[in-house]
Amino acid sequence: MLRQLYWGQHGSHPFPFAELRDSRFCWISTMPVILPNVPNTVRIIHQGLLQGIPFVNTMHLQAAGVFSDNGLQALATACHNAYFNAFIPQLNTATSLQSTTVVNLTSRTSGFGTDDTIHTGTVSVTAAPANSVAYCISWTILDRYRGGHPRMYLPGASTNDFTNGRTLTTTKQTALSSAASGYLTSLAGITVEAQTWVPVCVRYFSQHQLLVSPLIRPITDAVVHSRIDSMRRRTGRETG
Repeated sequence: MLRQLYWGQHGSHPFPFAELRDSRFCWISTMPVILPNVPNTVRIIHQGLLQGIPFVNTMHLQAAGVFSDNGLQALATACHNAYFNAFIPQLNTATSLQSTTVVNLTSRTSGFGTDDTIHTGTVSVTAAPANSVAYCISWTILDRYRGGHPRMYLPGASTNDFTNGRTLTTTKQTALSSAASGYLTSLAGITVEAQTWVPVCVRYFSQHQLLVSPLIRPITDAVVHSRIDSMRRRTGRETG
């Protein structure tokens, strides 16, 4: 996800306000900006819980050709399983994948599909870190620019996988790298709607300007650095 979006509900399904089917927009400052359509592309929204606190990981997939909404349910299940098989074994037992929704970005009236099979992390911990502590995956794309590069922050860390209180053990770093590569491979192996699907980064903005046609960049690899990261929101100045 390249910019922070505020999240809401559409019916019984979660969408970022940027992806509401009735009026798709995102908040930049205090003004809503309508985002352009992205042909032959879906946004994947993985939703989960960590000790009852919700988190969201997003990804995009682009098809080689035009597809219908008929396969979106099967596509959601394929993406759900890709995340489950790759990442859930790396996360602690207080973490769960609750659902995966795919939203067709081809037009504002396009459909969506959801798989809400719940999967729970399997890593046992004696002392879990703060919920804000996360593993960071950087997705590699062939584009150079400052800021807003695609990343995924995975919650559900374990202090057993830390060294010096600030870095990952080599074993965990290697395991996460393999998991991220496996996730990309699984997404690229999806054949729903008889399509070839490619994990991509979608850029809606450049030079602080909304693009008429979003830039689509294929994701070629994943990098997991040794540093422990945080997904804590900017919550303003401390008052107490």
